[in-house]
Amino acid sequence: MGMNSRAFLFYFRYGYTNLWRRKNRTLLLGISFFILATFLVVFLGYSIGISRQMLGKAIDNFLGDVAIISAESKLDAVVNEEVVSFDDTDLRKKIQVHVDLLEIRREYRTECFLYTNNLHRLSYLVGVDENSIERLKIIKGENLNPAYAGSREILLTSLTAETLELDIGDRVSLEVVTPQGFRNIDYFTVKGIYNIPGTAEVMVTHLAISTLRDVQHLMNEVENKVTNVILYAKNRRHAPQVKGLALKVLGTACIWQVENLAFGK
Repeated sequence: MGMNSRAFLFYFRYGYTNLWRRKNRTLLLGISFFILATFLVVFLGYSIGISRQMLGKAIDNFLGDVAIISAESKLDAVVNEEVVSFDDTDLRKKIQVHVDLLEIRREYRTECFLYTNNLHRLSYLVGVDENSIERLKIIKGENLNPAYAGSREILLTSLTAETLELDIGDRVSLEVVTPQGFRNIDYFTVKGIYNIPGTAEVMVTHLAISTLRDVQHLMNEVENKVTNVILYAKNRRHAPQVKGLALKVLGTACIWQVENLAFGK
């Protein structure tokens, strides 16, 4: 037996004997460790439960399960995305046969410059369709009405509204660069202050939201042009299979790429 093994056995026997010579102290120490361990297990379980609930709400209301984007685009949830618009007419025809299984959300995303008087802010403008509009939580004011596309109304987070000193009914200037390289400027009216259930405001404070048609019009795009199509499984048990289903439906067409938003690659 080596020197290290003998030393280990010596200290083990010494500790064991010492503990049982002071049973009261050992009992108190054991109870203390038990209470601490129980507290940690409960706390960690609670934290994991809250995190899973928030992630589930974010997937339901914001992320979706997969995004279909142009093969030329780069999708990144942390930094500004590099997105290229594409005609989704054929894509929707292919996906529409599975409308009983999937919810389809169409979006147009682009960088924009918000400014009013001497205040300004770089933001990310997202044009959303009716399915996404219904999932927004309005903190103040009113939600967008898809039937009023063309009214040039916009939703902001409370932090963005505070930074630009805007309130409901105020007008804000939006400046974008179109795919053709033109610089377009238009005025939008603040319709409401929003949040996305399940997400902290810091995650979405850079997003300004308007109707899909208003953003398409601002970008000189027609109604069938979008930057991404989000798919969401209506039955959550089928969520991990959404990417496989999308790839199967789309075939080997190289004009699209399918990116997982919630379940990894």
